Amino acid sequence: MGKISSGLLGLAVLLFLLPWITVSCGGQKVFTFSGTDLAIGKSVEIPQAFAPPKKENSRDVKATIAFLFGIIGVVMGFLIRAERVQNIAFTICGGIGSVLLYLLKNESDREIVAKGAGMINVDYHFGFWLSILLFFGVGILNILSLAGVLNKVTDGTVSSVAFKSPPQRTFCSQCGTKVLPEDIFCGDCGHSLR
Repeated sequence: MGKISSGLLGLAVLLFLLPWITVSCGGQKVFTFSGTDLAIGKSVEIPQAFAPPKKENSRDVKATIAFLFGIIGVVMGFLIRAERVQNIAFTICGGIGSVLLYLLKNESDREIVAKGAGMINVDYHFGFWLSILLFFGVGILNILSLAGVLNKVTDGTVSSVAFKSPPQRTFCSQCGTKVLPEDIFCGDCGHSLR
């Protein structure tokens, strides 16, 4: 699970290079930000109606922390060998990354509605949505792995109570008593079953 999670987090980090958000006003594209623009920052000039353009930095702390948790997850995949510790680390990195990106979207939407008066629109691109999905997927996969669900499924056995078949019984060749396949001796007569 470690290599898969590390790869998925690596892909989520690479998606920061793609366009994530486009801001438009009255149908006219004003700004496009990639994930790295939001995580590291990009200087933008915001036009003002009756004043010179205002310079602002597009850096968002939530995007920065999500980016860092993605990188930390990839690095921990190489440094940590204990599977359980890896699963916990990946669950934390994936969970925090997905929650932060979701909060980034909600805050951006709320800010646009408050300041835009219906004129400003924000479009979220494929890179943004896939990055959230990958962070979330890593968190869920590792929660399932911690719970032991994935280990049982990948072994080809699902040992849930609902799916267990009753143990197959065989008979003792000496006395004819029913015995389980894993029994070494007959519980009735003591005859060796192996």
